[in-house]
Amino acid sequence: MPGSFPASQQYGLTGPPPPPPGAAGGGAAWTPPPPPGSNPKGGNKVPLLVIGAIVGVVVLVAAGIGIVMAFGGDDTKAQRPTSTSKTPTKTSTSRSRTSPTSEDPTPANNPDSFGAKLMALIPSGYPTSVCEVASPPVTGSLATIDCRKSVQPNGPEEAHYLLFATQALLQQHFDEALKSNDEVLRCPGGDQDSPHEWHYDDESNTVGGQVACGTYKGRPDIQWSQVDDLMLADVQSSGDLGSLYDWWLNYS
Repeated sequence: MPGSFPASQQYGLTGPPPPPPGAAGGGAAWTPPPPPGSNPKGGNKVPLLVIGAIVGVVVLVAAGIGIVMAFGGDDTKAQRPTSTSKTPTKTSTSRSRTSPTSEDPTPANNPDSFGAKLMALIPSGYPTSVCEVASPPVTGSLATIDCRKSVQPNGPEEAHYLLFATQALLQQHFDEALKSNDEVLRCPGGDQDSPHEWHYDDESNTVGGQVACGTYKGRPDIQWSQVDDLMLADVQSSGDLGSLYDWWLNYS
């Protein structure tokens, strides 16, 4: 019953109840708190998780656009144009470089290594069975290889290749071989007497060595030196000198 308990016990407070709103000494009008999830300033509040997801999608799309712009969407634009090499016109003093220049892995003081090195320098077109390393080599040379008929067009029917230790020895044997010819002739299509310098047809204008045309024991003969390789070559054919010279220009 009212009045059975003190006012403090009736209201569960330690003091008198607050004055009613709007009364003298009372506070501002009391309003209930907003329900959970509502925006007291009006409108609905978007959850933070949804905003984070939208921002993440925008970042990913922007990154994808940046990647496409950086690398290009058209594959053909990423391809480099291929350049075409110019093949210079051969003259009577130029010839193709077809000889390999790989290093010999065997010791330099091993006689077999000189034969292997020389075998790697001779022109292609000789079947394996037609070329042999001479033992012993020609005096003054490190190695000598004797070959029979080449299978290339207008190729020689007999050839000899020699490897030397110095350019001085190479030049000495070139001069001696030239003296043994029946006659020394101007090479077909050339405007210089034999012997004369020749160049590779790579537009480098670097002297490759010397070449001489003539006859030996009644057969067309061509001999040449390769100074970079320290090699001397001497080839003969039973055909005409012009055909053998064409082979030298294109295949040796």
